[in-house]
Amino acid sequence: MPRSHSDLTEPDGVHQVTPPPDLSDRTTLVNVDYQDCFLVDVGPSLSDRSAEQWARAIFEDAPAATRNRLVTGWPLLGLRLGPLASDEHVLGWLIAVKGPDRILLTADGSPEMLAELLVERVQGSVRFASFVSLLTPAAREVWVDVGPRHERTVRGLLTELRDRTRSTE
Repeated sequence: MPRSHSDLTEPDGVHQVTPPPDLSDRTTLVNVDYQDCFLVDVGPSLSDRSAEQWARAIFEDAPAATRNRLVTGWPLLGLRLGPLASDEHVLGWLIAVKGPDRILLTADGSPEMLAELLVERVQGSVRFASFVSLLTPAAREVWVDVGPRHERTVRGLLTELRDRTRSTE
């Protein structure tokens, strides 16, 4: 069963929230063993950016040290990335579904884990959700340690995004 959280409001404008019931309809994964959902307040003045622009801002506009940690960490989990700079990829994640309000990113699967990332525009906020399918007992054991680090990493990425958007408001 997917993991979820109660609403957690933080002063940095990033909120980890209970995933809406229909959120799992947006993934192509057959089984979801883990999911999370975050909202970051970006304000109405920036709400005209597309979901793809937000996804690129989260990952590709992150500080170089953050990007380096991400692109070296994902393969350690068995996720295979595509080109880091590509119209069809966002920092190596393949664009699986794209519309003005929603983008779904996927990494080539491994025998142990599949993952997708969702970025959506939602009324002055950006929603970021992760979906993970853990295919082996070993992957489940690894995720016990990785899951909390993943959540801290996502919160950090979204806090950095919020800081950058504040400087453009």
